[in-house]
Amino acid sequence: MKKYIIFFIILLAGAKLYYWLGIFPNADEAYYWIWGRRPALSYHDHPALQALVQGVFYKLFGRSLFVLRLPAIISTLIMGYLFFKLNKKLNLSSSSVVIILIIFMTPIYFVFTSFVWNDYLMITLSLTSVWFWLNYLHEIWLGKKGKTKDVLLAFFFLGLAGISKYNSVFIAIGVFSAVISNKKLYPVFKDYRVYAGIILAAVLISPIFIWNVQNSMGSFEFNIQQRILQPFTEKFFRGNIWGYIGGSLAMVSPFILYAIIRIWKNPKEQDSEDFIILYRILAKHIFLISTSVFLFLSIFANVLYYWNIVAYLLIIPLAADYLIRKKLALASLIYGAFVNVLIVFHFGVLPLTVLFEGAQDRDGVHQYGWEQIGNEIKKTESEYPSEFQLFTSSYRTSALLSFELDDINIYAYSPRFDQYDYWTKEKTYKYKDALILTGDWKKMNNELKEICENIQIKDTITIYKWGYKIKDYYLYTAKIKDKYMH
Repeated sequence: MKKYIIFFIILLAGAKLYYWLGIFPNADEAYYWIWGRRPALSYHDHPALQALVQGVFYKLFGRSLFVLRLPAIISTLIMGYLFFKLNKKLNLSSSSVVIILIIFMTPIYFVFTSFVWNDYLMITLSLTSVWFWLNYLHEIWLGKKGKTKDVLLAFFFLGLAGISKYNSVFIAIGVFSAVISNKKLYPVFKDYRVYAGIILAAVLISPIFIWNVQNSMGSFEFNIQQRILQPFTEKFFRGNIWGYIGGSLAMVSPFILYAIIRIWKNPKEQDSEDFIILYRILAKHIFLISTSVFLFLSIFANVLYYWNIVAYLLIIPLAADYLIRKKLALASLIYGAFVNVLIVFHFGVLPLTVLFEGAQDRDGVHQYGWEQIGNEIKKTESEYPSEFQLFTSSYRTSALLSFELDDINIYAYSPRFDQYDYWTKEKTYKYKDALILTGDWKKMNNELKEICENIQIKDTITIYKWGYKIKDYYLYTAKIKDKYMH
């Protein structure tokens, strides 16, 4: 093995371990951790599985960075194993180790197998489902019956992917599109086991629909109405299409996208084996459908580049193989290493935005200073004459403070409708006294003023890192109004 490959393996492992074990949660990691502490059938932003996994791990092992990221560590190992098995079955000429290295060094997969957002679980389960789909469809392609195990496990893991994140639906659509476009696969429609699998997947995703029925279709209204239908009718041609394309180019990498274009038009001549032909068909259908949908939506809606993450799941090993054969692997690895090191530096060492005047990252700066903030809260608690209720002005600060203090009884009130609104609806409080933590870009809002009175500033907490000012937080004392007491 070439020495540079060993170097990049060590770099990748070091960067991921540093993030997993050494960096405080980002806002959404803490937010989903809070969901896990409050189990439900589904949630406002996403389905429930990732949160429930977090809840189980907390129950078993308590709160720590290692426990928080352990599901992502396990998922990354599973994905690596599945890619290895796929590469062996594809019989690609390139080294499986190098292909897998290129995959995980690609920024979009580096980030979303590091962050414990819903994505790491969704792509792992989607890849697992695809593995069984390929085994089943390959046998159908060859005129065989196919194994019942492969059919049912394909649907089982597809259902689990569905209750991880909604965009896993593109796996299902891609499989369906591949089947209906190839006559060799038509026997699938006559297979009763497929319909049994559909029922199995429907049962698995049913909690999403039950929760939405119970909560005025809140998640569907947020994800479909607010994110898609409303922008479509009100802001056509006012989306973020160039931001979406730019984000995709940067985070998927120009090298991977170039390779995808090349292999799309010029597959290898030796690709005559049935399995790789089928694999290419499925990879192209998933990529084309998912990418086309999000590209269209970005014309009028704020589409984020990583929503399209399933598009690359099957096609990226082929792209990596192309880069290796065309002597572009080193360039791709250098690019990925550079971007990934910057990402880890930004979230774990110093926000890059503080180095540039006028630059802002309202999300990234939230990861800093929580030990200092937690100590200030504890100090206030020891000095306070009575017990108090903690509030914040956004879901970000509430979730991060909850993780720092290991306390889920901290509530956010903000103009943005989020999961906290379900928890605070008709809620009353035990203590009259309150402490309110706000950020410098979300100071006191009307929602907090509605439940609190006699609000007075107590302290300003300024977060510094390596001499750079990161962010100001404001701590207020207040009294909860009588109508919100019990």
